[in-house]
Amino acid sequence: MTVAANNTRLNSDVGANNNDLSSIGGGAGAESTDDPAAFFYQGSGIIYRKVTATGASGGGFTYTHPSTTDMTAAATRTMMCKINVTDFGGLNTANGLRLRIGDGSYRDYVLAGTDGKINALQKYPAKGGFIIMPIDPNITAYYDTNGGPTLSAIDEFSAVARFASASAKAENLGLDIIDLGTGLTITGTSVALIDFVDTDEGTLANRWGYATLLADGVFQAFGTWVFGTATAVTMTDTTRVSIIFPDGLFQAGWSGLDFDLQNASTDITLTNKDWKGLGTTAVEDTRPVLLVTGTDGSLTLNNSVFTNYASMTFTSGVVFDGNTILESEAITQAGATITNNICSGNVNANAEALFTIDDLSLFTKNYVEGDGTGYMADLGTISSSGTISWDNTFNTSNFAAVDGSTGNEVILVNYTDTGADLVISVAAGASTPTIHNTGAGTVDVQAGLITLAVTVLDDSTGLPITDARVHLHKSGTPATVYINKETNVSGVASEDIAYDADTDIVGWARQMDVSGTDYTPKDFGGEYTSAGFSITIRLEPIT
Repeated sequence: MTVAANNTRLNSDVGANNNDLSSIGGGAGAESTDDPAAFFYQGSGIIYRKVTATGASGGGFTYTHPSTTDMTAAATRTMMCKINVTDFGGLNTANGLRLRIGDGSYRDYVLAGTDGKINALQKYPAKGGFIIMPIDPNITAYYDTNGGPTLSAIDEFSAVARFASASAKAENLGLDIIDLGTGLTITGTSVALIDFVDTDEGTLANRWGYATLLADGVFQAFGTWVFGTATAVTMTDTTRVSIIFPDGLFQAGWSGLDFDLQNASTDITLTNKDWKGLGTTAVEDTRPVLLVTGTDGSLTLNNSVFTNYASMTFTSGVVFDGNTILESEAITQAGATITNNICSGNVNANAEALFTIDDLSLFTKNYVEGDGTGYMADLGTISSSGTISWDNTFNTSNFAAVDGSTGNEVILVNYTDTGADLVISVAAGASTPTIHNTGAGTVDVQAGLITLAVTVLDDSTGLPITDARVHLHKSGTPATVYINKETNVSGVASEDIAYDADTDIVGWARQMDVSGTDYTPKDFGGEYTSAGFSITIRLEPIT
């Protein structure tokens, strides 16, 4: 098992070099890099100082790195800040704790106080300890500025505290190891989610901040947790745990889950999980995203809860079964099997679809509560006629009751074939969808359908006869044809039709080829009812 940090560590010598430090404002002693320190998170050293400043400028220290770092690059644009104020109860309530990123001039971030840009930073945590906070200096709305630092050449990181009253007896403001990165990647066999936490927070020398333990069975995830690469990962994890993706000062798309199925040996099953996003769209869209790439491996996500996701993108290697999706949007099927899921509180806007579906036969038995805006499913462009089955339910009060273009019909489709109708066959027990068709063709929704099925077997062996020809029409009206096709590999020929009344039907089955076994044709008859029609025909081989 390997958990690798997608990370650049700057000051790996914390606790060894005081020459890179300088003071900011009022304090009661010089800043230092003690190792071992009185308090720390990673390793055993930290940069800290005794700060007693109460003025608006506060007091603290700056660490100047020996070389510059490009914080516009995707791999290093986000700092995993790990900062602590031991006597946090005395902090100024407006901007008691700040972090600065710069090159002489700087961008300034409130990490504890009502001036904080997100709710999570409005005050210091009541239990105290280290604040772990990702900070991306490229997002304008997160910071106050002093000058204009060149983000492609950053070399200064500063911690500043301001107190309502000075009471510190010792070093009280500390900034631990500086990490820049995107998250963690796991590979190997028989791994589990806890391996992320054990390798990160559970290993003192690592402690990047991407995976921490909030309580027994409750994990905190920052950045993107990546499962698999070109190297396979196998995981079957059924332990009931919660994984929380907090809000933070990072860019959209930085937080979430990435499953890489490019290796055919990758096999992941995750069950009984509560995947909860706490991000918002108030400043930047900090909700987590779920992304699957590759199709050779397999991923099964079931019996879990997904809350507050900005998007979910699957592939044909995915089975998404029996889950609950809350307050999320933009779910793309891309060939995945999506079945038996419950969706509620979803936030897709009007004229936007919760699901983008490319294969309706793999999208079944799902329920969507809806909220009065947006479509349930976007089927994209369909250019040829045929019959597709709809087997899903929804709250009829929260979608348009009639076909139209209000933006909250159940199905959005662009059907372009003007030569024949697209038939959407509504399965028994499913809700009848309304349609917004943007194409020139006609979409015909047929509810209350029944199945007519003829099974053809070899009378001698009892085995199915593949490619037998079956014809079935209304008795006395040969032009009303219900089935005219060959049997499949199971020996079955079937069609769904709209039930009108109990009706007599007649037909025949035959199989004669230029090679192989021929059979004596057989006529048959019966009646379809509201329950449908099913018959097995046994053909005798011609010897």
